[in-house]
Amino acid sequence: MEGSGRHVSQAHKEQKTRVETDLLQQGSDLLRSLGREERLPKGDKIRSNSVYLLLEGRMTLSSTEPSGEEVTLIYFEPGMLANFIPSLSSTLPLHDLTQSRLVIRKNFVIKTRSECRCIVRNCQKITR
Repeated sequence: MEGSGRHVSQAHKEQKTRVETDLLQQGSDLLRSLGREERLPKGDKIRSNSVYLLLEGRMTLSSTEPSGEEVTLIYFEPGMLANFIPSLSSTLPLHDLTQSRLVIRKNFVIKTRSECRCIVRNCQKITR
């Protein structure tokens, strides 16, 4: 009985991996139709007015403390969107309450930690 549970678990993991791969491909196809593929060298800071679907490589969101120390807050792996919320908040008009709760982002930066391949969509400001 114990062995069959492991078999089901392995089958579930394989199915989950296939679904995740399919979703990544669908998202990639959609963003590719709206944006363009770019290769970014290690150490690049990404543009604040664009959304990135990371296909290969690694990025981080970090903050610089008053002491000058850099603190990593988020690691971006292939399949993840980077800079989605900041791009959205700078593109679309926000409700006053939402605007008042935004964190000041001047000390935050997203950088490539390896060479990266991404689908990039530039966002233009939308006004009411």
